[in-house]
Amino acid sequence: MPITDTALVWFRRDLRDHDHAPLHHALADAAKVHCVFVFDTEILDALEDRADRRVAFIHGSVTELDEALRKQGGGLRVCMAALVTSSRNSRANSACRLSTGVAITNRPRVTATPM
Repeated sequence: MPITDTALVWFRRDLRDHDHAPLHHALADAAKVHCVFVFDTEILDALEDRADRRVAFIHGSVTELDEALRKQGGGLRVCMAALVTSSRNSRANSACRLSTGVAITNRPRVTATPM
């Protein structure tokens, strides 16, 4: 039985669905799990060339992760935001709102839920 109704897994560097401890624990503990990846605009804006191969690699990895999560009945919410990394405020900018999205559930159906 789930401990909580909803959990959020914020993918940052480990862009895989297998052997991913936070995802594993979220799926075990929550009825719905929302998965998100944020492209940090602070980093992107500092690049001389938006066609940077590192960004292309990350984009490809994020696309593969989304496909893997969709095969499991979920998906990945991808957004762009200026992230605040100070200890006083570590939340993502409001440009990355999870107002709607696909949730992985412990039940065998996909649920679109407002958050």
